[in-house]
Amino acid sequence: MSLYLVERYTPSLGHEQVASAVSKLSADKTPGVNHEWTVLIPGEDTCLSLFSAASASQVAEANVRAGFAFTRIIPAVAFSTNRRDHP
Repeated sequence: MSLYLVERYTPSLGHEQVASAVSKLSADKTPGVNHEWTVLIPGEDTCLSLFSAASASQVAEANVRAGFAFTRIIPAVAFSTNRRDHP
């Protein structure tokens, strides 16, 4: 599986709408597609989601099923400190 970053321009979406879409993404049990996290950046009208999946097309299909529009999907590499003491 590979990682994909989904970018969204979200000037008209509020916290509740993003939370609802994330709930739908997390409930999607399509084999091979995993929603890892989503972050909303209100001051930038931007929302980013990270997925692990076999292909970008699988990620696109999951977002379409959730009704969560996106600007683009790009391959990503994630780095983590694995520290549990972060807030």
